[in-house]
Amino acid sequence: MDSNWIYLSDIASISSGGTPSKNHPEYWNGDIPWVSAKSMDADSLNSSMLYITNEGVSAGSCMAKPGDILLLVRGSGLFKRIPIIWVDKAMAFNQDIKRLSVPDHDDARYLYFWLQSQRSVISQNLEMTGIGAGKIDMNYLSEMPVWWPDKTVRKRIVVCLDSMQKLRTCLTQTNGHLLELLMTEYRNVINSIDTYGCIEDLGTVVGGATPSKKREEFFTTSGISWVTPKDLSNTTNIFIEHGATDITDAGHQSCSTKLMPAGSVLFSSRAPVGYVAIAAKEVCTNQGFKSVVPSDNIGTAFVFCFLRDNAKEIEKAGSGTTFVEVSGRAMRHFAAPIPSAEQARSFSSYAGPLLDAIKNNENEIAALAQLRDALLLKLMSGEIDVSKIELPTTPEQIVQTNGRLSE
Repeated sequence: MDSNWIYLSDIASISSGGTPSKNHPEYWNGDIPWVSAKSMDADSLNSSMLYITNEGVSAGSCMAKPGDILLLVRGSGLFKRIPIIWVDKAMAFNQDIKRLSVPDHDDARYLYFWLQSQRSVISQNLEMTGIGAGKIDMNYLSEMPVWWPDKTVRKRIVVCLDSMQKLRTCLTQTNGHLLELLMTEYRNVINSIDTYGCIEDLGTVVGGATPSKKREEFFTTSGISWVTPKDLSNTTNIFIEHGATDITDAGHQSCSTKLMPAGSVLFSSRAPVGYVAIAAKEVCTNQGFKSVVPSDNIGTAFVFCFLRDNAKEIEKAGSGTTFVEVSGRAMRHFAAPIPSAEQARSFSSYAGPLLDAIKNNENEIAALAQLRDALLLKLMSGEIDVSKIELPTTPEQIVQTNGRLSE
């Protein structure tokens, strides 16, 4: 092998995780994050995270430390995505995931970006284990070639890619602060409301439906936006335009799903209950939603905040043995504060710019992700000259470059 290429196992130790027994409740509901395929997005963790106790770790799981890399190596949907997570705090993980540990932090960060650049290559080498499911062979992983230029070049590549990551992190944190401001003002407003009704007084409750999965012509990659609860579980965004799959006009006409206008508030009513998002364009959903099209005199922001603030209580109004589901009737009749016309106008005026800023930041984060993916391949192939990139020289710059201030 060329001197600039090494095997992955030459630089990283590879280890597996595990799952504590579900028959032992003392292993669960602790404070240690436990990562499974369900909780891994492409390069981040989502809201499906479970937590275990120290006893749970001892009973079968494994811990990853900051600076490790988690790679999903087995599961359904692996052909569509290869989740690769940079570990920024201690967490446990299950047997479908491999931990890659590299002693040097900069080298670990370089390997993390290299693996991201190789997603399509890894996908082409997956082994089929079932319909839509696959696994990464461990021999293939150990012997995966890694382009390994000299250390200065590796560090410059990391500096370039980390600068983009920091900007994405900053925008994400900004959105968190904007959302906090929005929810704080909403709670101030409802404390002054003395009129109560129910959700149907805030807007029209709309269910959804699914075209027959046996009819391929009902589904497409670019058609009518159609959202499922899984789509919301795979994002932390407030605004959503598309799910993983669109439906065709024929698919839309074949079932009872209804198109809702931009500004509608999507609320997952089963499997699980409580995901809340705002439609950024005209969308429809499957049957896992009881969404609300806000009345003009109430507005999107108030309905969004109300549903977000009351998701757990709405879930309690549901029923079911296999899984909890909130019916249309329960959703429509759930108690809600009804703002006066002046209160609603005032809150909408305050909330509108905040939601606009959040939406713009989400769009910028998505654009940065696309740019990063384009840069990855060119940087990792040596196509882009990195000799002009300045390396950090002060301790503070080194810490920032390693991502320890922003993460």
